[in-house]
Amino acid sequence: MLIKFKPNIQKLYHMRHIRQFFTILSLAGTLVLFFSCGNQETSDSSATKDTSNINESALLLDFIAKSGDIINSEQAPFLVPAADVYENIKNYLVIDIRDTSEYEDGHIDGAILVNTKDIINYLDKKANTGAYEKVVLACHTGQTASYYTTLLHLIGFTNVYALKFGMSGWSKEISPNKIVNSLSNKYAGILSRDSVGSIKQYDFPTIKTGQSGGYSILTTRANEIANLGFGKVKINIDTLMQNPDKYYIINYFTKEQYSKGHLPGAVLFEPRKSFIKDVMLKYLPTNKPIVVYCLSGQTSASVVAYLRVLGYNAFTLSLGANAFMHDFVQSYNDKAFNPLRDIANYELVGGKNPSIQNATTAHTSTSTADKEIKTPVVKKKQKSGGGGGC
Repeated sequence: MLIKFKPNIQKLYHMRHIRQFFTILSLAGTLVLFFSCGNQETSDSSATKDTSNINESALLLDFIAKSGDIINSEQAPFLVPAADVYENIKNYLVIDIRDTSEYEDGHIDGAILVNTKDIINYLDKKANTGAYEKVVLACHTGQTASYYTTLLHLIGFTNVYALKFGMSGWSKEISPNKIVNSLSNKYAGILSRDSVGSIKQYDFPTIKTGQSGGYSILTTRANEIANLGFGKVKINIDTLMQNPDKYYIINYFTKEQYSKGHLPGAVLFEPRKSFIKDVMLKYLPTNKPIVVYCLSGQTSASVVAYLRVLGYNAFTLSLGANAFMHDFVQSYNDKAFNPLRDIANYELVGGKNPSIQNATTAHTSTSTADKEIKTPVVKKKQKSGGGGGC
């Protein structure tokens, strides 16, 4: 299966090859540096490379730009609709990243339970990801899954997707439905149409991983962010509005959407074009927390994962505009969550096992997931979708 990551590396056939490729790039940089010092005497100090003067932030930004710039990809934040997963379930590996009790109450048939802190290691060491067209992460609302999907794409797992709207969009039986319970118009009356610009430029955050190559810095940062957990990087609308001046607020809308109404003081960052070093990234402050919001919270979660890898103190607004201007969003954008349209009625499997059919062989948790998943791949017509947007 050909994984399209970037034109110059399209001949890499699955994620492990891509990861190996990145490692080679980093090693190559190290070798160039080593041999450029060939006229110098070798001493004991050369055994341990001094990384104290390395600008890790510059290396990281350069590496990300050259290896795909995924945050500005047309596919970001890599969402896949419930209907696509349902119709292609034989070809997809579904990983449920909710709590154990919620998984046991009801999950997608065949879904494997994996803790988010173990997800990188699980896909790298235990899951045969190359045997599947897509690896789909399923959470409550699509936000946590989007966050970890972005981390995984950054380090080379290019066939990982987030289930759009999570389990809240998979079945009417999911209760409580965390999206439905959070839909609100409580701040729709204070929206502004004034354009807010950024003038002051900032240095990029200082990163210190002790690594000397772009890919090694990236993987170290991705693991650190994954271990931090998603719960610590989200903020709800009420907390934000208690003291909005405390935050640098980013509105991740199109220009047209922004012009129709946004939170007062929010700065427009346009999807797929703003988060570039020489465009808008240089205006992000390093001296105050950043809050990003989109329509549903899924895209902003993806963006925040990226910003946190770069070293920014960034937060995602839970459920985005759906949480404070839901009716207004629906009036001009069909991607706002509509319970009548966006909640499917697909079946759930209860209990500790992924399904009744493969209960004796499939993994049930990360503590027992030590065998590769070898479900036969049955080719089916893949439904279009899985693209970007909130």
